[in-house]
Amino acid sequence: MSGEGVEEVIQVPETREDESLKPEAQFSETNGDLSKENAELDANLSSDDAHDKLLQTVTELKFENEVIKSQLESFKNFQSENDVPSQQTNVSGKETKFSADVKELHDRIESLSRELNEEKQTRVAAEEALKHLREVYTEADAKAQDLSGKLAEAQKKLDQEIKEREEKYNELDSKFNRLHKRAKQRIQEVQKEKDDLEARLREVNETLEQASSQQSGLQQELERTRQQANEALKAMDAERQQLRSANNKLRDNIEELRRSMQPKEDAIEALQQSILEKDQMLEDLQGLLQLADEKRQASLAEAAAKHQKNIESLEAQLADALSDRSKATETISSMQ
Repeated sequence: MSGEGVEEVIQVPETREDESLKPEAQFSETNGDLSKENAELDANLSSDDAHDKLLQTVTELKFENEVIKSQLESFKNFQSENDVPSQQTNVSGKETKFSADVKELHDRIESLSRELNEEKQTRVAAEEALKHLREVYTEADAKAQDLSGKLAEAQKKLDQEIKEREEKYNELDSKFNRLHKRAKQRIQEVQKEKDDLEARLREVNETLEQASSQQSGLQQELERTRQQANEALKAMDAERQQLRSANNKLRDNIEELRRSMQPKEDAIEALQQSILEKDQMLEDLQGLLQLADEKRQASLAEAAAKHQKNIESLEAQLADALSDRSKATETISSMQ
C-alpha cells in the first residue's frame, strides 16, 4: 500500500510538470516585450524539477523508513520468542544502530520536508507569477490586436494621403510645366523686345551721331557765312570810305578850281554838272549799295533764321532721341 502511495506521489508532480510546460510553450510564441517574464518563468519551471526530485527522494526515504520499522518489529518479535542473552546483546547493538539510522532518517526527512515546503511556496509564487503573466499576455495580446487595427487604419489613411499627395503633386507638376512654358515664352518675347529696343537704341544713337555731325557742319557753315558777311561789310565800309574821301577831294578841287579858274566857270559848271551827275551816280550807287546791303542783311537774317530753325529742329530731334534713349535705357534696365 505504501508502494501505491509512492507511485501516486511521484505521478502527481509529473502531471503538474506537464501542465507547467504547456504555458511555457504558449508564452514562447508571444511578443518580445515579455522576454523578461518568460525568463523568470523558466527559472520557476527549473525549480519545479528540483521540487519533483526532492519529493521523490522524500518518498523513497519514507519507504525505507517503513521497511526499517517493519524489520525492527520483526526483530523484536523474534527476540521475544527466542530470548537468548547473546542474541539480545547483538540485537541491542543492532537496535542502537537502527535507532541512529532512524534518527538520521528522521532528521533528513524533516530537512527535506522543510525544503519541500519552501519549494511548495516557490511553486505557489511561480503559479501566481504565471497567472499574472497570462493576464499580462492577454492584455498585451488585446493591445497588440488594437494596435494592429490602428496600424491598418493608419496605413490605409497613409496610403490615401500618399495617393492624394501624388495627385496633388501631378497637378502641381502640370501647372509648373505650363508656367515654365509660359515663362519661357515670355522670356523669349522679352528677349525679342529687348533686341528690338537695342536695335532701336542703336538707330537712335546713329541718328544722334548723324544729327551731331550735321549740327557741327551747319555750325561751321554758319561761322563761315558770318565771317564772309563780316569781311564783305568791312570791304563795303572801306569802299564807302574811299568814295567819301574821293568825293571830298573832288569837292575841294572844284572849289579850288572855281576860285582859281573864274574864267573857266562854264567849264567848271560843266564839271559841276558832271560832278552832280557823278554825285547822283554816287547816290544811285549808294542806294544800290544800301539796297545790296539790305538784301545782304535780309539774306543773312534769312540764313540765320533758317539756320536757327534748323538748329531748333535738330535740337528737338536730339531731345526726342535723348528721350527715346532714356526710355529705352529704363526699359532695358527694368527688364534686366
